[in-house]
Amino acid sequence: MRMRRYNPNDASDRKKLFTSIEQSSADLREFRSTRMTHLEMFVGHNYGKNLRKRTYLNLLYEAVTVYSRHLAARNPTCLVVTPQAHLRGVAKDMQAALNHQMREINFGQTLQLVVLEAMFSMGVAKMGVTPEEREGVKGYLHDANQTFVDPVSFDKFFYDSSSESLESADYMGDVYQLPTDYIQRSRMFNRKSRHMAKSAQKDGQFPQGQGRSGQLSGSQSRTKESLKKRTWLYDVWLPAENLLVTLLKDQPAAPPLRVVEWEGPERGPYHTLGFTKVPGNIQPLPPAVLWSDLHELTNSLLRKLANQARRQKTITLTSDEEDAESINRTDDGNAVDVDNFDSVMERTFGGVSGNNLNFMQGCRELFSRSAGNLEILGGYGADSETLGQDRLLNANANERVRDMQDEVVLFIQRVVQEMAWYLWDDPLVSIPITRTVGNEEIHDVWTPASREGDFFDYNFSIEPHSLRSMSPQERLLQLRGAMGNFIMPAMESLAQQGYGLDANEYISVVAELSGIHELKRIITPLDGDVQERPGNPHTGDHVYTRVDSGPPRQPQTDPAGQAFSSVTDTTQNT
Repeated sequence: MRMRRYNPNDASDRKKLFTSIEQSSADLREFRSTRMTHLEMFVGHNYGKNLRKRTYLNLLYEAVTVYSRHLAARNPTCLVVTPQAHLRGVAKDMQAALNHQMREINFGQTLQLVVLEAMFSMGVAKMGVTPEEREGVKGYLHDANQTFVDPVSFDKFFYDSSSESLESADYMGDVYQLPTDYIQRSRMFNRKSRHMAKSAQKDGQFPQGQGRSGQLSGSQSRTKESLKKRTWLYDVWLPAENLLVTLLKDQPAAPPLRVVEWEGPERGPYHTLGFTKVPGNIQPLPPAVLWSDLHELTNSLLRKLANQARRQKTITLTSDEEDAESINRTDDGNAVDVDNFDSVMERTFGGVSGNNLNFMQGCRELFSRSAGNLEILGGYGADSETLGQDRLLNANANERVRDMQDEVVLFIQRVVQEMAWYLWDDPLVSIPITRTVGNEEIHDVWTPASREGDFFDYNFSIEPHSLRSMSPQERLLQLRGAMGNFIMPAMESLAQQGYGLDANEYISVVAELSGIHELKRIITPLDGDVQERPGNPHTGDHVYTRVDSGPPRQPQTDPAGQAFSSVTDTTQNT
């Protein structure tokens, strides 16, 4: 039996949609309120309006930032592969174009905001192609006909709360603002509806009666006037009808501003990220929900300990009034003569409770354990007595990070695959790429003529290590490992293929990463030309002799090998 399709141009259907969106907002009210509470804990009492409880030790901020650093510290890089050998060159070019586009639209920052949002509720990203009429309206990174990936705050996202999953939802969408004069002048909107656009109220709250995360900084004052008048809009995606509908949020009776058929990938414009699924529920379980109680308990105890410390006082008791006056006039460290020494005594009142202090320290340790051993994840130092125990703890702590990282990688793969789809389908695409051939870099452009085969001939993946930033020390350790385990053992084979070790470049890289720039002066090239003489063919060693006009000298070992050994010893000691 064929179901009746929703018609956004029908007033009755449109009224039902507005009613359902209002119900969805009501169902999400508690989740939004909890998110707001945890965000207030995250920013502490010194951010924006100083009306929150004093936070002496912001454990929630510490945990969230440590995990965010592991999950999305920088712009990810994608890998495009294909099982068909004749398409691998095209796959490499598409990979270069995708990575260039991700940098162009600053996808790394969007990813960081989505991951941060997922730590408190549900991360949401909205994808599409910026129409020519809307170029620059939502920011300077929104160029005409270019793919955009924007973070959507959870307090502006809504979905069909009556469904059992987002896949089966009848609709989902977000609320946002555009300049009122732009709406009224834009020809991409319905003529009748666009002239009905009205500027939003000064408080700008959505939904009605609920606070938004933007209010944390005090930026939503009722008396604040914006430079341009703005109007609240709904973008609603209807999967069954394959429609994307734009509506005036505050005017349910107004016809839709715009109704277009969705021409993007079947997943639609919205992509969500959650770290722990709850059976039978759309909303995931965010990490901040699990950490907030211990954060609040620890700071409650610290506030109590601070009050006890402030109330502490040490006073001198005496029955002789003259002695009391003499003691009060005497500076610290000086002597004073008293008439009745036995009547003078010092007493201390109040002070920090040892039991409360021990309990607070225990709560802090419990927080670290509940957050997956935060000291190990944050790199604050060893937590055990032996190296083997440290490695075991580090591996166990990283298991939780890997689970969350898997969710982030899957999210990025979905976004990148759809970004690649737009790239493949765009008839006007022109993206500069760099192709490496041997030691040369060739600059080219990805255009529709670059496409070969079918889009589904290619697979898209994300390298998890590309999400995490590496310190110079970590890069130096990786360089040492690569040199010692792969490059040096293969030097003979590489030499036969015409490759050698550039000792000068290697020393420069090590000096830069280690911060010991004196290495460039300590290790210098030898005078004269160097000529290779084969050594023991079984060990792969080589002996070099100097060729000059002077008398013969003793054979010398490989200067590149000497440089590597010297620098390796130096970096091991740093």
